[in-house]
This record gives sequence, structure tokens and C-alpha cells, in this order.
Amino acid sequence: MLTETVIRRLGSIGRISKEGKKINGLFRLMENSQLWLEAYARIYTNKGAVTKGINNNTLDGFSIQRIAGLIEKLKSGTYRPTPTRRVYIPKTNGKRRPLGIPTGDDKLVQEVIRIILERICEPIFSKYSHGFRPTHSPHTALTQLDETWNGTKWIVKVDIQSFFDTMNYEILMEILAQKIEDKQFLNLIRNLLKVGYLEDWKFHSTYSGAPQGRLDQFCKEKRYGNYQKLKPKRRGQCHNASKVETILTYNAEIRGIANYFGLAYAVKTKLNKLYFLWKGSLLRTLASQSKKSVRQTAKNLRLDNGDYGIHYEVKVGIREMKLFRLKTWELPKQDNFEVDTQPRTNLLMGRTELIKRLNASKCEYCQHEEGPFEVHHVRGLKDIKEGKEEWQQQMIARNRKTLVM
Repeated sequence: MLTETVIRRLGSIGRISKEGKKINGLFRLMENSQLWLEAYARIYTNKGAVTKGINNNTLDGFSIQRIAGLIEKLKSGTYRPTPTRRVYIPKTNGKRRPLGIPTGDDKLVQEVIRIILERICEPIFSKYSHGFRPTHSPHTALTQLDETWNGTKWIVKVDIQSFFDTMNYEILMEILAQKIEDKQFLNLIRNLLKVGYLEDWKFHSTYSGAPQGRLDQFCKEKRYGNYQKLKPKRRGQCHNASKVETILTYNAEIRGIANYFGLAYAVKTKLNKLYFLWKGSLLRTLASQSKKSVRQTAKNLRLDNGDYGIHYEVKVGIREMKLFRLKTWELPKQDNFEVDTQPRTNLLMGRTELIKRLNASKCEYCQHEEGPFEVHHVRGLKDIKEGKEEWQQQMIARNRKTLVM
């Protein structure tokens, strides 16, 4: 979704950081609207997307004009972070952790900053650091131990008491200033810290970072069918998706869980039942989309070499997309630190597709093509299941929690 120019600029940030040089021009980089679209696409599916801060400003009503307004405020120096709404969430030790809930606009600004900071910091983090980082996890830590450790007598567990409650912002800013020379960018971060932003100090969980349960629980979450009885079923929420989107999503899910268990013994044998349900669910979903039988759908997907897949058209010609095949899947190598990366299927099903819907400049409610247009959200379809309004009925019919209007 990012343009080549932005991708090159973000890539150069990592190289400069690794060379030990200070980085400038970050505040100016925030003027690129594509970066804001990427930020929105990363967070709009979060449960807190429509959670209110101290006012009614949430991610509901996102639009190109909203991006332009925020960029203009940043350029003119009139952007001011809004104080967060403080709530308390329970900790495992019985205590409570304070959490600040920002407004929707502040969430967008924070996510753009996070994307940039990640490009600066990730290349210089220690290879021995595995906590709360993209493509790092207990899996990668154990792999590293297996390859490098010869034995140990002591393992020490250390925790910083109430770190986020008592974090010294000035020390944090001094650390950032060692890598960043852009005063406007640093001042923006400082202003956000002063209003108590604590919401996104937690990295999105990988499979090992969150309790995912057994394979039958995975099937239940993905709605493949009954794992114990081996009864696959179609997945209703994919009914209005294209075949390409559906196969991309299913492939990402099965490949993600396969890679997660890739270090286990006889993993292919252990995944046979899951693969059967996955394939059955996918075929039933595709059959429902095309209004054909499962047998006819499977026959149509059969390629000349025995694999299953589809051909689809892009600007440069015809491309082929194959269904994941457990038999020919290659086990991840021990030095592959992406074995624990959670498949980001919202990227495949939602990100690019939602931005395309927004850029189509067409109201999905009344079909008018005169803007401006906004993306409207609901927290969950269950919240509008009794909805009488036509826009609510359209969301339910499309099985989507977003509607471009």
C-alpha cells in the first residue's frame, strides 16, 4: 500500500541508523498521506478503534480529508494532543495497571510515529533481545539457546517494578535524541508523552505471546468446522470477499500455524487433521461464493501439475495463486526468526481492500460518487444485529464492521 518513494525513505532510515548516524527529516516524512493510510490500516481492526477517550473522537469517520487536516495541523504547529482518559486494567498479581485511552486523531499520530521509530530502532536492537519485537518471541529465544548455549547454572528473572507508572520521560527523550536530530519530531513525541499516552506500549501479540489453546481452539476461532468430528464448514464472513482475498487469507492462516509448530517433532503428521478441516472449509467457502458444488469447485481449482489454485489478472498479465499444500510445505529452518510471526490476515482481507474502497470515491450506502467520503465503524456486528436502519442492514448483509459513506 505504501508508495515506492515512502518505502525507499523508510528503508534508508534503517540503514542510516545502523551506520550510527543521526537521522533528520522525520517530521517532513509525516506529511506523506500514504504513511497515514498505512497507520490507519494497521489499527482500524483493533478492539479499541471506536473506544472513546475524553471526547467522541474515535477512528470512526476516517477519511482522506481527515488525514489532510491532521497533516496541516502538524505543519502549521497547531496540533495539540488531547489528554487521555485513564482507566485501570487488572494485572496477573492482582494489582491494577493505569492505562490512558487517547482520541482517534491521537491514535493515528501515534501509529505514524511508531512506524517511523520502529524503522530506527529495530536495526540496532541486540540480537539477544527477543521480547515484544516483530518476528521475535520465546520461540526465537529458545532457538538461539539451542544453538549457542553450552549449559548454565543460574537463570535470573528480573522485572522493573511499576516501570510504566514511573518512567522518566526526560531520560527517554535523551535516548531518542542520540539517534534523532529532528527537533520537531522529538517535540511531537514529548508532547504526546506529557499527556500520559500509555495505550500502545505493548507490542501486538504473537502466537507464543497469547494463549491460543489447542488446534481445535484454533479451528473454532477461524471457523473451519468441528475439529473433533472432522466436519468442515464454510466461513460466512468471507462470503463477500473475492477468491483472491479468500485464498490469501486461508493460506496465511494455515502457513502461520504450521510455521509456529514447525520446530515440533513429526509436525506434518500432527497437522493432518487441521489441514483436512482447513481445506474443506476453504473449498466450501469458495463454492458458496461461486454458487457451485464443492466437488465442482475442487475440479475447477485443479491445476495441470496436480496442485490447486486459481489464475487472476493484474496489470502486467495473468498470475497464478496456489493453495497451501501440507505435503510440499518446507519446514522452517532453525535460523528463521519468522517462525513465530502471527499471520496478519487483516492485512490481506482488510487493509488494502478497505483503502481501495475508500479511494473508490463511492458511497457504499447510496452509491453516490460525490464526496467527501468517510469510513464508519461499529465495534461488532452483534451491536447492530437488531438494527432497523438501512446502513446497519447493509453492514450485516456484507458481514463487515466498516462502511464507506
